[in-house]
Amino acid sequence: MNRALRLYVLSIKAFFHRLRHDLGRELTVLVSSLVLFATFLYVFNDFLNVQVLSLSPAMRDHFAVAAAGTLNALAILWSARLIRYELYGTQSFRQAATVLGENRATLRRFLLLRSATTILVVDGLALAATRHWLVPLPPVALAACGVIMACLTIAGAAWRGSGREHLETRRELLPSGGLQAPVRALLVWRLGQILGRNRLTRLCCLLAVLFAALVPWAGARGAPPFVAAVAALAAGLLVAWALAFQLQEDMQNVWTERGLGVTHTQFVAAYERLALLMGSVLALATALLYLAAGSFWQTVHPGLLNDAARVFAVGLIPAWSLPMIMFQIDARKPAINMLLTLLVGLFVGTAVYASWLGLLLVPILRYYALQSQAGRFYRA
Repeated sequence: MNRALRLYVLSIKAFFHRLRHDLGRELTVLVSSLVLFATFLYVFNDFLNVQVLSLSPAMRDHFAVAAAGTLNALAILWSARLIRYELYGTQSFRQAATVLGENRATLRRFLLLRSATTILVVDGLALAATRHWLVPLPPVALAACGVIMACLTIAGAAWRGSGREHLETRRELLPSGGLQAPVRALLVWRLGQILGRNRLTRLCCLLAVLFAALVPWAGARGAPPFVAAVAALAAGLLVAWALAFQLQEDMQNVWTERGLGVTHTQFVAAYERLALLMGSVLALATALLYLAAGSFWQTVHPGLLNDAARVFAVGLIPAWSLPMIMFQIDARKPAINMLLTLLVGLFVGTAVYASWLGLLLVPILRYYALQSQAGRFYRA
C-alpha cells in the first residue's frame, strides 16, 4: 500500500509540475475560465430564478430538475472519461508505472485511489452545485444520488465496447478516386469521425436528437414557443459540443495536418462548413417538426411560421458559433469551448428570439471573433 500511495503522490506532483512549466498559459486559461464561469452563473441564475420564475414556479422547478440532470450526467461522463484515460491511455501515469515494472497489485491500488479521488471531486462538486443552486435534496436522497453516480461512473469507465469499433476503424473515411479540395477533405474526414468513430461525439449527437424530439412535443401540447426554443437551443448546444470534442481529438494529432500544409483559414473553413451542415440539418428538422405538430394538433395562427423560424435560428446559433471561438482560449480543452458556445447561444439566441434585429449580431460577431483568433491554428 505504501508504494501505491507513493505513486498517488507522484501523480499529483506531476500534475503541478506540468502547471509550473506552463504557468503563463495555464494562468491565462484559468482566469478566462473563471470569468466565463462567473458570467454563466449570473446569466443562468437570472434566467432560472428571475425570468422563468416570473412565468411559473412549477416551470422553474421543472427547468431546475432538467438542469440538475444535465449537470450530473456531464459530471458522470467527465469523471468516467478521466478514469478511462488512466485505465487505457497510452500516456497515462499508470501506463508509465507499468512500463517501469511496477507490480499489478500496486497498480490496482493506485488506480483505486485515483478513481476514488476523481469521483469525489467531479461527482461531489456536481452534487454540491445541484443541492445549493438547483434542487435542495435531503441528505438521504443526496447520498443515494452520490452512490448511483459513482456506480454509473465506474460502469462507464470500465466499459470497452463489443469490439465493433476496431472493425469500423478499417473503413475508409475519404472516398478513393483522386485528390480532393483541402477544405472538402477536412470536412468529410471529420464528419466521418463525428458520426462513425468518436464515442463522445456520437453520444452528443444522440442526445441532440432526443432534445430535438421535445420541440414537436411542445408544439403538439400547445406549450409557449419559449419552451420549443429552449429545447432547440439545447439540441444545438449538443451539436456544438460534439464539434468541441472532435476539436480536442484533432489537436492531439494536429502536427499531421500542419506538416501537410493545411492553413489556419482552411482549418477554420472546414469547421465552419461542418458546423453549418450539422447545425442547419438539426435546426431545420426541429423547425419543420414544430410547424407540422402545431399545424396538426393546434389551431393554425399567423405567428406559427414566425415561431418555427425562431426555433430554427436559435437551434442553429450554438453550432454556428463554435468555429469562431474555438481558438480564443484553448482548443485542447473542450470544457472551455462548451462554456463559450453556451454563453454565445444564450446571449445571441435570446437576442434573436426577442427580435429579428438580433441577427445583426451574427456577422458582427463572426468578423471580430475570426480576426481575434487569426493564425492560432499553428500556435494551438
